[in-house]
Amino acid sequence: MIAPHARRSQLGTFIALGISLAMLVLTFGKLHLHPSLSISWRFDPHELLAVLSGHPLAFALVAFFEALQLPLRAWLWKFVLPRGVSNQGQRYHAVALGALAQNIFPARAGELVRALSLSRSCQGLGRTRSLTTVATSKLAELAGLLTFVALLPLLIDLGSPALSTFRDGAWFGAALLFGLVGLAWALTHARGRTQRIEAALRHLPGKLGRKLATGIEELAHGAAACGSPKRVALAYLAGLGTVALAIAAFMAGLWGVGAPVSLASGTIVLGAVSLGMSIPSSPSGVGVFHLVCLYALTALGVDGARAAAFALAVHLVGTGVNIGLGLFSLVRGHESLGALTRGEPAGRVEPQLLA
Repeated sequence: MIAPHARRSQLGTFIALGISLAMLVLTFGKLHLHPSLSISWRFDPHELLAVLSGHPLAFALVAFFEALQLPLRAWLWKFVLPRGVSNQGQRYHAVALGALAQNIFPARAGELVRALSLSRSCQGLGRTRSLTTVATSKLAELAGLLTFVALLPLLIDLGSPALSTFRDGAWFGAALLFGLVGLAWALTHARGRTQRIEAALRHLPGKLGRKLATGIEELAHGAAACGSPKRVALAYLAGLGTVALAIAAFMAGLWGVGAPVSLASGTIVLGAVSLGMSIPSSPSGVGVFHLVCLYALTALGVDGARAAAFALAVHLVGTGVNIGLGLFSLVRGHESLGALTRGEPAGRVEPQLLA
């Protein structure tokens, strides 16, 4: 007999796969209802191949910028972890395993695997603390992304009706960025009051109160680990650098398909993809990534074939890089992803990549 939680997990996986399949069809196919139900290619495959063969060096740059994000993300993590509990090699190993899991497992398993891997190799860190700092490090990356999004009105004319969504998103991003800065300041100056806030939130009806209290607890742990304005600033700069590398990878991809290349276009596509990836989907965001890229690039005036080629190539290269680096770390550390998620004892070799 299947347990209720396992049944819900299977149902969620099937729903995510269904969403990905539907979005792939919407991206690359045309649905015909008459005279009978059928699907045809939206783009000529030969045209897509011709577009992709124009600048092969560009996709090598995509791979390079994707690979650089992992060590920078590991360095960012340092500033929301307690001082002295980990080294760069341990953090990189955990980040690489998380990237692998993110691209082969559904339901955003990467964050869980990343946190559990570090907690196994760092004495005294603990699973819960490790998980909370992963969430806090994601906030630093979010702040970096929102900074670029907020600058969009200075980089491109967003007055076109086709870009109205991105114009509204830029203003919303600026407001959210100020909100994050205010929240970080409040948490670093809370001095124990977060426990009273958590206790009050847990009395709210339903699951909302517990989720809000957990979120406040995670943010408080990260803020406490930062400990000083200098570490907060360094975490923000590392997040800004990680986002800049992601934008550079997208700009290289735009060059690769012969589309106009600019900081604004790379930022718009990354912002749209980041928002779209919050939709439940299959591992590595298959389908969601492609449809969102097609929407964002056509709004920027890129023709459909180039937009589709961009989505295919950048997703394939990015996924391949993350899986490749993750597998290398997995083999080097003598571990298995299954053992990580089950909490089995650590492997016998301490990974020291980039130490």
